Amino acid sequence: MTSIVLIEPENPGNVGAVARVMANFGFENLFLVNPKCDHLCPKSKNRAKHAQKVLMNAKVLNNLNQFDYIIATTAQVGS
Repeated sequence: MTSIVLIEPENPGNVGAVARVMANFGFENLFLVNPKCDHLCPKSKNRAKHAQKVLMNAKVLNNLNQFDYIIATTAQVGS
């Protein structure tokens, strides 16, 4: 089973957009680790459009301990 995990998302609109893309491609499992925003606020729900189910079923976690295998990407430049 493939899951999408967002680490400390700050913008609820981005969470909604991710949910929408997930629904478009048939993914259902969204996990939010230490979110810095409310993933169920109106901004997030509006951005999710028809992906409300993905958004409503998102699970909030404190860490990544429950995953056996993790592939990660980031847009932040660093070493």
